[in-house]
Formats: sequence, C-alpha cells, structure tokens
Amino acid sequence: MGGQLRIVTDSTCDLPPELVERYGIIVVPALIHFGDETYLDGVEITHQEMYRRMLEDDEVPKSSQPSPGQFLEVYEELAAQGGYLHPRHRLPIQSLPVDQDQRTPGGGIAPLA
Repeated sequence: MGGQLRIVTDSTCDLPPELVERYGIIVVPALIHFGDETYLDGVEITHQEMYRRMLEDDEVPKSSQPSPGQFLEVYEELAAQGGYLHPRHRLPIQSLPVDQDQRTPGGGIAPLA
C-alpha cells in the first residue's frame, strides 16, 4: 500500500458500488437503528431492505455516524501497510482519531505510524 492514495469515507456518501470497487475506496458503515435493533449500513442491511422495512413496518429508522474508533481501526490498518493520513474530512480536525503530533502544519500529510 505504500505510496498509494486511499480514500476513506462513511456509508452516508452513497457511492455506487462500482466506484468503491474501481478505486478501492474504504467505506466505514454508518449505523441504522430500527427501535432497539441496530444494523451496519450496507453490511447488515441494504438500502432496499431498509426501505422495505420502512414501508412494511411504517417505522422511520434513525441513523448515526460511525464512531471515531471505527475510523481509527481503518487508519491503523492502513498505517500497518505504510499508509499516510491526509485529513480532509467534513469532521473538525479536533475530532479525528489521530494524535496531535501526527498532524502537520496546514493539515498536510502525516505518517500514521
């Protein structure tokens, strides 16, 4: 993986599977909540299943973004492969699951490990 650009996003981006596969995009699943039941978006429940359930059960699900820990797992895996973090998220930089000393001035590229 060294030197290869990797894109990490969450499942709310709704990228077509063809793009995810073509570019090797890593998609961290959001959480979909139907009452007390929780599903990983795109892993444990598809959009079609979610819409079917909404129609059949007349229930609107709630969703939540992946936790910083879920992203950290991905970042650590990429770091083990020699990856770098280029933090360009919609999340504030303070909420990214990386140490302060791993960030460079101006939000540039910093080694993860």
